[in-house]
Amino acid sequence: MASIAIAQTQQAQATTSAPSAAAAAAPAMQLEPTSVIVLDSGGGSIKAGWAHDSQPTIMGNCITRPRSARRTFVGNELDQWGDLSGLYYGYPTQKGFIVNWELQNKIWDHVLSSSVLEVNNFAETSLVLTEPLFNFPAIQSAMREVAFEEHGFQSLLHTTAPELSAYQQRVDSPSAQEAQVVVDSGFSSTYVVPFVQGQMLPSCATRIDVGGKVLTNYLKDVLSYRQINLMEETHVVNEMKEKACYVATDLQHELEKAKQRPSSNTISVDYVLPDYTTIMKGFVRAPVARTGPANMSSDEQLVKLNNERFSVPELLFHPSDVGIKQTGIPELIGLVVESLEEAAQYYAYQNVVLTGGNARFSGFQARM
Repeated sequence: MASIAIAQTQQAQATTSAPSAAAAAAPAMQLEPTSVIVLDSGGGSIKAGWAHDSQPTIMGNCITRPRSARRTFVGNELDQWGDLSGLYYGYPTQKGFIVNWELQNKIWDHVLSSSVLEVNNFAETSLVLTEPLFNFPAIQSAMREVAFEEHGFQSLLHTTAPELSAYQQRVDSPSAQEAQVVVDSGFSSTYVVPFVQGQMLPSCATRIDVGGKVLTNYLKDVLSYRQINLMEETHVVNEMKEKACYVATDLQHELEKAKQRPSSNTISVDYVLPDYTTIMKGFVRAPVARTGPANMSSDEQLVKLNNERFSVPELLFHPSDVGIKQTGIPELIGLVVESLEEAAQYYAYQNVVLTGGNARFSGFQARM
C-alpha cells in the first residue's frame, strides 16, 4: 500500500474541526473552539479535551478497585493509588456498546467535573461525542438524553472515531478526498471503514472481534500456563504487552530467531514485574542469559518473554489462532477496497489510515 497514515489516538488537534465530519453538524462550525468539548468514549479508554487543547486527557473508561483498597476509583483517580496489583475492572461497555448507563454516566460526570475538564457553563458549551459504528438507535437516544437533559449542553454531535480520523486525513492529503480506508483497531474490536468523496460507506464497512482486550487476555493465559499465575493482573499484563510486544514483519524469520540459544537469542527479554514497593512500574531488560546474574536483584520477580512478544499481536492478522473464525486485517482491507467502485479503489489503497491503540505496536504499519 503506497500511503499509510498513522493516527494513533484521536487527539484534540484531529478533532478541532471534527464537527465538519457530518453534514448535520454544519451549525457547529460557527462555534469557537473554546466552547467545544471532544469526548472520544471508547470501550477501554476515554480521550477528552477542549477543542483548542493540543493534547487530550486520556484515562480508562472504567472504574477500578485495587485488591489493597476498600474504595473504587473512577477513570484517572487510580493514579492516586500506589499498589495496582489485583485490580478489579468495571466497564460500562460490552463489545464497544454501552450496556451500563449508571456506570458510564459516573465516568462522564468525572470527566466533565473540576477534576478533569472543569465545565462551568454547559448551556454555552457544545459536545462532540464518539459512538461505535453501527450504534443502536436506543443508545443514541440515551446519549442525547444525557447530553441535553442531564447536563444541558448547547448542542451535540455524535459521530464515530473513523469519521474523525478520515476527516483529518482529508485535511492533510487532498487525494484522500477521492477515497480512503480507516483501520480502527481499539480495545474491543477492529473496524475497517471505507470513505468515498468524504462520505462513509457503512454498508461496505466490517469488523473483527479482536482488539486490545483479546490480546491482553491471551497473553495472561499463555504466561499463566507457562510461567506464573497472572490471571488477576490485567493491569500489569496490559502494560507488559504495550512495552514488550511488537508486530513481526516476517513471521517465519522471527520464529527462527526465537528458537536460538538463550545467549544469542535477540528476541528474548526479561520483564521485571512491579512489586509496588521498590518497583512501581514493570520494565523490559535484556535477559540474564545474555547479561549475567550480576545484573539481577534477588528480590526481582521476572517473566521471560520470547515468541510471545510477536505471537500475541499476530492475532490481529490470524484471529483463527484463538478460535475466532474471522479474516485478518490485511485481507479485510483488501475485501473492503474491492467492494468499492473500480475508480475509487486506487485512491483507497493510497490512503489507508491506521488508528486505535493497536496501531501503536512497532511493525504494525510495515505489516500492512
